[in-house]
Amino acid sequence: MHPCGPTPRPSGTSSGSSSRTRIGTIASPPRSRTPCELVDAGPRVPLLKAWKPVEPEVREATEEFLRLEKEDARELKRLAKELRDAKDTTIWHLLVTLMEADTAKHIHILTFLRDHQRTAQA
Repeated sequence: MHPCGPTPRPSGTSSGSSSRTRIGTIASPPRSRTPCELVDAGPRVPLLKAWKPVEPEVREATEEFLRLEKEDARELKRLAKELRDAKDTTIWHLLVTLMEADTAKHIHILTFLRDHQRTAQA
């Protein structure tokens, strides 16, 4: 929230109307109709250097989840190909395509975590 209250939105928009609106809200400077003092509240996104080292079991679990997600991605790709003929008659192809997108997102997150984890020193 803006230090002086809610950030005004252009008329006709809502907080969840689109990614473009959310990104625009994040990227644009706060506006207020009332005078106030803007104070730097510090970073709102955690810095990677602030991450604490993790136990080896956490790193191993991350690797295992990543392996399982990649396995799911292969299976979903096969299933999407199998359902291609039905894409105009059922929503199965759509559902599998959405699952593929979720799986890709999970892989991206887990890869990022794996690549930025520091192992705790024994």
